Amino acid sequence: MGKINVLTQEVANMISAGEVVERPSSVVKELVENSIDALAKSITVEIKNGGMSYIRVTDNGGGIEKDDLKTAFLPHATSKIKNGADLAKIMTLGFRGEALASIAAVSCTEVFTKTKDSNFGSMLTIKGGEVIAEDETGCANGTTVIVRDLFYNTPARMKFLKKDSAETAYITDVMNKFILGNPNIAIKYLSPSKNITAPGDGKLINSIFAVYGRDYINNVIEVDYADENARVTGYIGNSQISRNTRAYQTFFINGRNFVSKIVSAALSEGYKNTVMVGKFPFAVLNIEVNPAFVDVNVHPTKMEVRFSDDKKIFETVYWAVKNALEKKRIVPEIKMYEKRAEKKKFDVPENIKKSSQMDINLLRDAFVKNKESYQADIVKNKGNYEKEALDAVHFAENSKNISDDKKGFDEKKLTIDDLREKTGASALSDSGGYFADDEFVKTAKSIETFESQKSKSFENEGKISENIENLSKNTENIENSEKPNAESTPPLKAGVDFKVIGQIFSTYIILEMGAEMHIIDQHAAHERLYFEEFLEDYKNKSILSQIMLIPATVSLTPPLFETAVENKEFFASLGFEIDDFGNNVVVIRKIPAALEGCNVSELIIEIAEILQKKSNVDLTDLSEISLHTMACKRAIKGNTPLSFKEMEDLAQKVYTLGSINTCPHGRPIEIKMSKKDLEKEFKRIV
Repeated sequence: MGKINVLTQEVANMISAGEVVERPSSVVKELVENSIDALAKSITVEIKNGGMSYIRVTDNGGGIEKDDLKTAFLPHATSKIKNGADLAKIMTLGFRGEALASIAAVSCTEVFTKTKDSNFGSMLTIKGGEVIAEDETGCANGTTVIVRDLFYNTPARMKFLKKDSAETAYITDVMNKFILGNPNIAIKYLSPSKNITAPGDGKLINSIFAVYGRDYINNVIEVDYADENARVTGYIGNSQISRNTRAYQTFFINGRNFVSKIVSAALSEGYKNTVMVGKFPFAVLNIEVNPAFVDVNVHPTKMEVRFSDDKKIFETVYWAVKNALEKKRIVPEIKMYEKRAEKKKFDVPENIKKSSQMDINLLRDAFVKNKESYQADIVKNKGNYEKEALDAVHFAENSKNISDDKKGFDEKKLTIDDLREKTGASALSDSGGYFADDEFVKTAKSIETFESQKSKSFENEGKISENIENLSKNTENIENSEKPNAESTPPLKAGVDFKVIGQIFSTYIILEMGAEMHIIDQHAAHERLYFEEFLEDYKNKSILSQIMLIPATVSLTPPLFETAVENKEFFASLGFEIDDFGNNVVVIRKIPAALEGCNVSELIIEIAEILQKKSNVDLTDLSEISLHTMACKRAIKGNTPLSFKEMEDLAQKVYTLGSINTCPHGRPIEIKMSKKDLEKEFKRIV
């Protein structure tokens, strides 16, 4: 007896369903694609229990004719193509005719549909692939498909599904892709955890807002580029919204969402030296190409495509991204967010609540002095104030350790906190009374400060120190000589009008530019400037080298020594001349002139390590990575004080970089904060 069996249509449909319907999100994807192909302008998707118990997709598209309704649920029945030639020019999202049959085979499916020319709509109920009911019904133009009890007859498939929240997340991700890929369609998504509404006004920026929110639309750059190969439109993000994964990169080919290593690589290449290492840029890009040049029928779920010429698509996407980034210089803005203090609730014990007034009075007397005690303290403290004032003067006169660059001293003034320490927990009045803490500010003007006490003591003693007066004048002169003239109008530099304010932490340069404060990282800025200089010289093969008066030797590990000796030509292209000195030692005879004063031995070791670790990387990439290292070593470091002239020159060069605002490793060179945001923090404006 033969062993080969011909499977029944029911079993065949269930197997086909396993290929098309992997999980509830697959059902949503197939149904929404049908709605889009039906030219719907409004689509509503509703799910319950992660799509396992209920999925509803409603659209206002063309609908299905009554005579075609049952046929639509047969395997390989479709209105999208007619013959094999149509596969070469597919412009619809669906074309295989498998979706409805596969979904109906593993669920209970109801369909309500009506065309605009029909007086009545049609209804069809299918359970497990069998038609249960068919009738006319009243409904709006378009189609509504309701899927219940998914995988009810294939419990093995249900076993591999995740919990409802995870399945809902998969569906949400699918709907986000549809919203981003179809900005001209009003899409409403309803789920227990999240509702999304896209306006369908044809503006992609509004679709991005619906999916990702305001923070993203404030940090995106528009892309619109075309060549003889294709056209690329959409938005890419600046470094502020780069992420640790590629999950925020969404690509479409003729409106179809797909995943492509080629497009991802082109995007990353366009962002080279712009985002930090290990970060991936945000992107929503649609590539329009002749359907004859792309094959969308290479993956069961149609998520992968094959291009006839990968190189041309790579170049188109690369230049689209590169040109968009160069149009505008992106400077990250400092945003201050007010943190609202949480009101803490304290449980008061019952015995405290029931305390008598006598208990409260005893507790007060234990901590608070009476009026007579405070009056006695005033007389005692006044003498102390005068003594402290004279001690401060004598200390300043006798001080011998005054540096030459700052001859002077800062007069110490008594603060409110000092007064609190000297007078106790409450403030004193002139008459010797005391006030509660909440009245302290109101009475502060009536309290003698340390400065006034010192002035009185000067009058009483009849001594004014000439040394202190001279020191104060010297300090004032030095400060005035160090500070730029605030009233002078700074010249226009590199097309940007700025004024250097100073340097903080010997690392960051502060500039005033219109109604904004700009902060420049001096190391990142200098590193980028040197990298651009090195890169230009490398491309032109014009890196200047100088012979070392005394050749330096570098001891390497055997693997690094082997790598360095084998790549002598590579080192020569960077401006180094090295030779084998024997015993795992190389001798350095020439170095790039710009690296004079750097630790060259350490640099040789690092470049050798780069060559060893990235032996399979393209030579151009290796040279750029090595140039990164050279620029980093040559650039000024943090914690390096700069003069105003040096800060001004560095800032001027930064603004000649055009749209570039990152160091070679992707860190920002400059950030800014508006005057308005600063005034908000000081509560000058609300």
